Amino acid sequence: GVFPVQDRPEGASRSFRTFPQQVWVKDKIYMCMGPDTLQVRVDRGRLVCSFWSLCIPEGEERAIVTKHVLLNETHTHISKEVGLSFHELGDASISCVLQHLQKLLVSVQNGTHRLSRLMGRCESAFEGVFVDGGSVQSGAQDAMSIWNEQLQLLDRSAGPTHQASECPAPLLSEMLRRRVYEELGRKRRRGKFPSDDEDTISLGHRAFTEPAAAKDHERAEAIHAALIGCIHDLESLCEGNAELLAVDGLTA
Repeated sequence: GVFPVQDRPEGASRSFRTFPQQVWVKDKIYMCMGPDTLQVRVDRGRLVCSFWSLCIPEGEERAIVTKHVLLNETHTHISKEVGLSFHELGDASISCVLQHLQKLLVSVQNGTHRLSRLMGRCESAFEGVFVDGGSVQSGAQDAMSIWNEQLQLLDRSAGPTHQASECPAPLLSEMLRRRVYEELGRKRRRGKFPSDDEDTISLGHRAFTEPAAAKDHERAEAIHAALIGCIHDLESLCEGNAELLAVDGLTA
């Protein structure tokens, strides 16, 4: 979900680049090394984006390796709970690490459960099976209305105070829409094209919203792929942090 920006001097790249370096002390304890800012391009359809940076001082053999984790949205309930779990990392003590991992695991489990239910209800609706309260009903149902209703329910916790102009990242519901449209759009293009491409998303949007542009089972498959991708991103975040912050004998 993160891509290099090689056409700007402050942009990150896949190879080594020279940046003006700074060294300073934070909180009279931590030795820090800059640059402070680095530009990357982020996939707006991904809830979780992460990348590694490698900073090597000129003439030195040692390096600072940092893992960067970005939650593109922390307003809806699912992403907000995941984001709050990182507040537990006040320091590198064993108790803080364990509290963070526990809170992250619980928030990811709750989030993936909610997304799995959304996926099952919407996917089955486009397959002609309506799931409501654990009961299964066959027959004609407005699958598009069910899809829109389920996405609106995700945004309830964002509240009326959320302003799109102040928060450039889309809400989780819009991220899922874009990923579904992108899944459909990819199947209608040939050759190589970048991720989070507006032409691909526009093509998929037409296929999803226009009744004759795609079959319902194609829409169901796109919903399945998009939701599975989001669930996988959350689970990978949890597993990756557990491995990175593992304390020998306690969290292994």
